[in-house]
Amino acid sequence: MSILWPTRHGGRVDTRTFIPKRVHEAIGVFGAVSVATACLVPGSVAAELTGIGGQVGKVDLEIEHPTGSSP
Repeated sequence: MSILWPTRHGGRVDTRTFIPKRVHEAIGVFGAVSVATACLVPGSVAAELTGIGGQVGKVDLEIEHPTGSSP
């Protein structure tokens, strides 16, 4: 499970991912892929937050997490 909100350091989205019941120290690969996928699904909360839902082609998506960010 991931919680998303607007960024504080210039990324596209800020997140905290729980694995399984505690906040992950950074962001796991599965968490990053899940957040990125949600950002591309039109109408999802993540797409509304980032403004990129439904875009076609390459999309740059920087995901902020507790220890920095992941491109």
